Amino acid sequence: MVNRILIRIKVVQMLYAYLLTRTEFKIETEPDTSTADKKFAHVAYVDFLVLLLEVTGNSPYCKAKGRVAVDKKLQLSAVGKALAADSTLKHLALKGGNESIWPIELVEELRNQLTDTAAWNDYKRKRKADLGDEVEMWCALFETLFARNADIMAVMRRQNGFTNQGFGLAIEKVIATLRSFYGTRASYYAAIKGLEASLTAAHKMYISMFALIVRLTDARERQLDTAKHKFLATADDKNPNMRFVNNQLAQSLRDNKQLEEYIKDYGIGWIDNYELLDNLLKSITASQLYRDYMESSANDWESDCEFWRQVLRQIVFVSDDLVEAIEKESVYWNDDLHIIGTFVLKTIRSAAVDSSRTISFLPQYKDEEDSHFGVSLFELAVTHRQEYTDYVMKFVNTENWDTERIAFMDVVLMLCAVTEIINFPNIPLAVTLNEYIDIANTYSTAKSGQFINGVLYSVVTYLKENNIIFK
Repeated sequence: MVNRILIRIKVVQMLYAYLLTRTEFKIETEPDTSTADKKFAHVAYVDFLVLLLEVTGNSPYCKAKGRVAVDKKLQLSAVGKALAADSTLKHLALKGGNESIWPIELVEELRNQLTDTAAWNDYKRKRKADLGDEVEMWCALFETLFARNADIMAVMRRQNGFTNQGFGLAIEKVIATLRSFYGTRASYYAAIKGLEASLTAAHKMYISMFALIVRLTDARERQLDTAKHKFLATADDKNPNMRFVNNQLAQSLRDNKQLEEYIKDYGIGWIDNYELLDNLLKSITASQLYRDYMESSANDWESDCEFWRQVLRQIVFVSDDLVEAIEKESVYWNDDLHIIGTFVLKTIRSAAVDSSRTISFLPQYKDEEDSHFGVSLFELAVTHRQEYTDYVMKFVNTENWDTERIAFMDVVLMLCAVTEIINFPNIPLAVTLNEYIDIANTYSTAKSGQFINGVLYSVVTYLKENNIIFK
């Protein structure tokens, strides 16, 4: 049900928000001018980060010297792996030569001491420890174990320019770097969770539209029953036309166990939204579509399905009341109604020609590959954002386009497109290009589609010529 068109839109939206608000994780570079304390602080700062890599088995010196972390959880340290992947730190670490200042014996002793600390054991005991827990654990260890260890101090004292104040400043710099890294990674993980939640919410919205049919039918039945008991009830009030209430599609949905389970699991149903139900019913019952249906002699499953298909298409899905209710229901539903509506209409059309007279709801994803497509696309775009953005900027005609004034949404769209082109070889080029140009025409500026088309064409040509893609 959540097809790749919708997945791409969700990824673009989430990537746009993430890149717009993220803070960079940066290793501090050596200051141009500074005091003796600050100069030593920077040297010690880099050495301390290398020590963290040594202890976790991620140091650039580890392979050559056979330094492997003893504790499995140390080897899996997210902080250690992320720092090891940082090219700036690697450059600074190796700047002084091919040897670490930290003796193997000291590193191994620190591993043993570390795993005996309360901070480590508290972290290790947590069943669902997250990155924030690990960062706080390392911060506590640097403030206590590392800052007070006599052997560490002895190694530091042997370095040129040692000062006590510089040593203390180095510890503060390490902690600040770790906490800023947590802030960046936390927002990254939050974005991925938000993407997954958004895609789940899309399926929830799809199911909610079928629940709405049942609720509107029930509300109409209550209206007719109330009219029967009016003090001055008319003949039509006492003997109403029940065709709308007895609509076979609505009855089938009411009896559908799968829909019942979905409503229970998702917590949907529109039961308490009396104003929405009332306003929609007024629009439906005032329409020519309703009058024609109520007067028609046709009374079969296919006609009943087609009635609701047209009611949804012509009245419900274009209702401002529904749009307002959707905005209140979920922050993820604002832009989904048009796409989700098409899936609802297709489902009803398929049911109309089904001899079993049942509704077969679409699964959240077509297959396993689609279920991973969105998160994979997002992760790859973030990981390679600089490299792929450079491909894009390489072909921006600066005579016609001021690079500083290019809409950020256009940059995100092209980043996603290049990510898909390079990393998903089974998706045809034409499909990728057409989809992102369509998204640009909807979500960006009036000229974005044309602009993105021209740039991506040049990028694709370059990628082919340099054997980066083969499709």
